[in-house]
Amino acid sequence: MSIIIILVIGILIYRKSKKIIIARRLKRDDKIRFIDDLTCLKNRAYLSDSLKAWNNNTIYPQTIIVVDLNRLKEINDKYGVEEGDKQIRGLANALIKTQLDNSDLMRSDGNEFVIYAVGYTQKQIVSYIHKISKELKKLPYNYGAEFGYSIIENKLKTIEDALNEATMD
Repeated sequence: MSIIIILVIGILIYRKSKKIIIARRLKRDDKIRFIDDLTCLKNRAYLSDSLKAWNNNTIYPQTIIVVDLNRLKEINDKYGVEEGDKQIRGLANALIKTQLDNSDLMRSDGNEFVIYAVGYTQKQIVSYIHKISKELKKLPYNYGAEFGYSIIENKLKTIEDALNEATMD
């Protein structure tokens, strides 16, 4: 009888440890703090708040993708901030439309977005980036975006390291 109990407890612990904890449910107060008003994506505060949990995630690979919208300042200067906002919302909608399972989307800065994804190979990530690029061609100003990514294979590379590496690409 005790072997069965130990087995059941072991299975429960194993299942719990294998669950991917990426996005936690946001409480009402956190929605104000963690949601970007323009895009309704999570924001930089959410990214900063999530770093510790993501660094403690032991499921690999983990990927950080940075998307930097091209020529936003030019759109704002030439056509107005409203048009720039449309471009930002268009990218956010493209990210939502193409979002991978086990991923989080964030607007980290004016024209910069961060994607955190777990469980995808480099080939899958490159394919995903191509898919996003294809969606960006549908935006009013077909200026595209710059992409950088970094894949974390083990605990030696932190999320911060991956963010820095993805930003440099």
